[in-house]
Amino acid sequence: MSERAGKRWWIALVACWSLASAAAAQPAPPAADSPAVRAALALPRTEPRHYVQTAIVLLDLGATEEATQLVQELVAKDPSAAQLAELVSQVGTGQLSRLAVALPEAAPLARRAIAAAAAAATSPERLGRLVERLAGEREQAVDAIRELRATGRKGAEFAAQQLREAADPTVRARLREALVALDPISRPLIYEATLSEDPNVSNEGAYALGRLAELNRIRSRLPAALVVGAALRGSEPARWAYSRLADEPLTIPSAERLLDTAIEELLAGGRLFSDERDDSPGVSRRLAAQLARERWRLDERVESTGRLAAALMLEAGDRTANEIAARVGVSGVLQAALDNGLHLAAVRAATALGNEGGESVVATRGLRPAPLVAALESPHPAVRYTAAKALVAINPQQPYSGSSLLIDTLLYFARSQGEQRAVVASPQLARAAATAGWLAAGGYAATPANRGAAAVDAAAESPDTQLVLIDQSLSLPGARETLFRLRRRPQTALVPVGLLAAEGRLADAQRLAEEHDAVVAVARPHSVDATVSLAERLAELRPDGWPDASVRLRWASEAREAIARLVDQGPDFYAWSRRSEDLVGVLGFGSDGQSLSTLAQLGTPESQARLVDAATLAARGVDDRRAAADAFAKSVDRFGVLLTTDQIREQYVRYNASETAPEATQQVLGRVLDTIEGARR
Repeated sequence: MSERAGKRWWIALVACWSLASAAAAQPAPPAADSPAVRAALALPRTEPRHYVQTAIVLLDLGATEEATQLVQELVAKDPSAAQLAELVSQVGTGQLSRLAVALPEAAPLARRAIAAAAAAATSPERLGRLVERLAGEREQAVDAIRELRATGRKGAEFAAQQLREAADPTVRARLREALVALDPISRPLIYEATLSEDPNVSNEGAYALGRLAELNRIRSRLPAALVVGAALRGSEPARWAYSRLADEPLTIPSAERLLDTAIEELLAGGRLFSDERDDSPGVSRRLAAQLARERWRLDERVESTGRLAAALMLEAGDRTANEIAARVGVSGVLQAALDNGLHLAAVRAATALGNEGGESVVATRGLRPAPLVAALESPHPAVRYTAAKALVAINPQQPYSGSSLLIDTLLYFARSQGEQRAVVASPQLARAAATAGWLAAGGYAATPANRGAAAVDAAAESPDTQLVLIDQSLSLPGARETLFRLRRRPQTALVPVGLLAAEGRLADAQRLAEEHDAVVAVARPHSVDATVSLAERLAELRPDGWPDASVRLRWASEAREAIARLVDQGPDFYAWSRRSEDLVGVLGFGSDGQSLSTLAQLGTPESQARLVDAATLAARGVDDRRAAADAFAKSVDRFGVLLTTDQIREQYVRYNASETAPEATQQVLGRVLDTIEGARR
């Protein structure tokens, strides 16, 4: 449509509005008979805005049916993303939102249009044009910065990327000014630019921080810590920024104090940015890693700073961490990671220790277990499993402090069934059972409990526990103590918990929830949807690296393999016979050859009884029963008959009762008796 035709169309639309206003003072005829409605419908409709604007007029005229028809026509035309983005710029989000509220048929179209407009506003092409305008006249650059601000984080991130790539100093300076103007959205990007290995980028970051200080926008000592290392190395931009950010002279001792304080604050958590960015924890860890490396550079004789630096750098994925770790010792780095809750770093350090091998990693000085053994009590399941895997690979042949923790850890992970398990605790068992049933709709197999102690035990027993729901009125012990017990056990320390508040007591529950991480206080759910929604909310609180069902099943298989190897080949100080009941419980009835072999090698009364039961259980296939009978024979051949007199008598009863059973069954039962009688002879 030409510009002249567009003006004529707009004049006609205004005329329709005038007719509508005039008609408002007269008795209203049926909408379809209104001259204003007929005039609006007679207007040409060649662009999406024509449909929307006419539909708005029809709504004002009370012609809802006709407006709906126009919207349906527009939807049928399936406008492109570019057309929808232009539609928003022409009619505005307010008009589209009004149309969506009045006509449900228009809601999907309005959502698509607003999303298309947002995407177009932050497209690389548009952002690139805005950045190009930064190098123009001052007024043009100011307008470009204003438009970049409207794009939010994407605009700031694009400007930061261009700063890293720009070769022209003038362009870099303009991009830096843009990032300063985009504060606080751009603050994390300025922080990270300041610590860049590229001197051009780090200089611009330092200038930006100094400028923010001049604008009185800095409220913490962290920015001074970000520039202090470069300032000590003689960087003029960093020295200038430090002079505006810090309140003390630049010296080695003052730099050390500043860096130590900043690292401690970053590790303590808390809100780092005023706009509550979702990635604040990740940015904090990356900044802490870079500051710790600066601290290590100031005095490489202090191994504790090197260990922390390497741990933080491992957490951030910095490969140069291996160089520092090699100098200060990987075990020390692992301990630093455990002490500071750096779970990813702990996994990487434990993996490195397992690959290195050597029994020296489990050697101790004093009563404290070695870091690799201490990792078996980490609150993160990935750290515990990786440490166990490393110890199995190292396979120490001499007793070491905490060796029993390895057995506990392997047995724990071997129990996984790959389920999504939950525990629901309420003083009223019926309420707990109802909530557990509602969780089933979300894919959880939930265990109800009516005592706090039972809930803690049930949650800690299974490696498949994904969440726990605790009623605020729980007793034996109460909700507060139950929460503390859950957080004290490694198996449940990071499992998300929902605290279910009684009516009128939500505020009390929220105060209790704030005492712990990954605890959410909500009113008691009274429907399937509310319960499933709570479970989804809690699932988002699981830390990075939390194992999914497929990973847990793989770990269980590997743990059973490790158990079989240790039972068969030793060393003896693990004393598996003392854990016979636990081991038999994990291996079950010997569902595979490996489990049967392990039961045979264990050589305890419990393991032989389980093999006999596996051989005589009618529900099992005859091939499985023959394999169990063979495993029982191997166990008897090595350890003798360990069954009690009553258990032996029971086997004779079973055999005598099998007269009508299939011949194969009689043969298996006879084989068991032959083994027992042969050992007696």
